Amino acid sequence: MAVAVAVALALGAGGVGGFVGYSLAESQVTTDSPSALVSDSATLSDVAAAVQPSVVSIGAGQSTGSGVVYDDQGHIITNSHVVASAQGDIEVRFSDGSSSKATLVGMDERGDIAVLKVEDTSNLTPIAVGDSNGLSVGDTVLALGSPLGLDGSVTSGIVSAMDRAISDGSSSLQGLIQTDAAINRGNSGGALVNGRGELIGINTAIATTDSSGGSIGVGFAIPSATATSTADQLIAGGSVERAFLGVSMSAGGGTGAVVTDVQSDSPAADAGLRTGDIITAIDGQPVATPAEVAAAVQARKPGDTVTITYVRDGMSESEATATLSAD
Repeated sequence: MAVAVAVALALGAGGVGGFVGYSLAESQVTTDSPSALVSDSATLSDVAAAVQPSVVSIGAGQSTGSGVVYDDQGHIITNSHVVASAQGDIEVRFSDGSSSKATLVGMDERGDIAVLKVEDTSNLTPIAVGDSNGLSVGDTVLALGSPLGLDGSVTSGIVSAMDRAISDGSSSLQGLIQTDAAINRGNSGGALVNGRGELIGINTAIATTDSSGGSIGVGFAIPSATATSTADQLIAGGSVERAFLGVSMSAGGGTGAVVTDVQSDSPAADAGLRTGDIITAIDGQPVATPAEVAAAVQARKPGDTVTITYVRDGMSESEATATLSAD
């Protein structure tokens, strides 16, 4: 369900709605530690030291933010809102104090993911990517980035919830990881990692109140499975295809998502779904809200086949099979 407080899409300073990240200080934290998986017995400081070389600061015009080194070819993953307003050079700053010019490979504004490519590809330390689908509420996480321009910052917390949906009034994001690790302006595009130093999310947004524009312990990250899938598509061809079911939904009181409209000639229509049906599961995984249905669909690709469990006219549950199309 959508967050009932203001959301600052850890977007960059100078953007719409308080986008995250304006520079206040030069980088002061550096490390030469290699980025690699650490043992299950590693301390949080071990994890931070291992991941720091894979996290960068990004300057893009009036907006600044964070990013992660994705591969040894120079690709950097960040949020699209960090670089959307960039006019001219984009600069990427590494944890050892070095910097490199970067070009925009592509961005998906709807999913808030962008990929940059740095000119200097020497001594890059790609981040280890973990399984965001295997997360559980209560798992320990670290958020790394450059809040308020403070390069090399690390905060810790837990996974507070999964499959969150948020909106800032003009755009929305679904299927997000919620965490209480402090995320502030400038953290956008940075890494959310698990206790083994693996990337499990891209820090993207924070919930705020009228009296506070900073962290109140409610932050959101795009799961690594979504971010890396989007990045791979941008690197391969510059565009992103999303899976499409073709239904409009409303809340069903926590028991499922009520279908309010079925688009003609859509996968949902072909599967036999009707207005009034209550979707309760996708591929056997329970869904309690429209946001959870949307997240389940977005986690799949066009051409994938899904089994939809639904209730019609108060009767027992039935199943339908839909082959998702491209949105």
